[in-house]
Amino acid sequence: MNRLSWMLSAALLFLSVYSCSGQPVRTISTGSHIPYTAEEIRTDQPQKFRFVVWSNHSGATQAAIQFLQKTHNIVVERARLQEIFGEQRVQLSHSSEDEAKVLRVGRLAGAERVVFVEVVKSDQWTGDGYSRIMVYRVSVNVRCIDVETAEIQWSGTAHFDQPIIDPEESIPLLTKVAMSRATCPIERGYKWTEVGTVSERPGCNRDK
Repeated sequence: MNRLSWMLSAALLFLSVYSCSGQPVRTISTGSHIPYTAEEIRTDQPQKFRFVVWSNHSGATQAAIQFLQKTHNIVVERARLQEIFGEQRVQLSHSSEDEAKVLRVGRLAGAERVVFVEVVKSDQWTGDGYSRIMVYRVSVNVRCIDVETAEIQWSGTAHFDQPIIDPEESIPLLTKVAMSRATCPIERGYKWTEVGTVSERPGCNRDK
């Protein structure tokens, strides 16, 4: 198993996510990143950083933290961030200015990168009569930003190919898929396979 195979843990890979028709679903993802350094290419190991994770969903936050800690990155605790927010009297306004505020607090906390994870969820009824059920469409967008330059280091998205019936169970998986896809070095001979693809190992693996 190569260094990127951990990104989708065994528990998540065997997580059954079903559509409203009862059929397993497949992820659809996109991702991009800045070029890897010569040292990263030589060692086939990513650089380690101190991160802040900021999300509008607790399940996505925890999944992102697990993802980063798997490769021995350091993640600043939420309690420390709240402490700095209080000390600096920083208040979030749920506007476009919030991102700059989080980057500032992350920098004060000693972080080098902030990972923003946004969960978007919508619902609708489907079926007729007594067979009507609520189904959901869920997508996760991730961005890793340098706190000093405000430049995006990597970004990714993930959603399912059809509506599902249990959105909360799926959000951690989609978060890890989006982060995995964003950091997968396809330009260096790795191959990305979506979760739910029949007869192929999902995730980022070295192409044979």
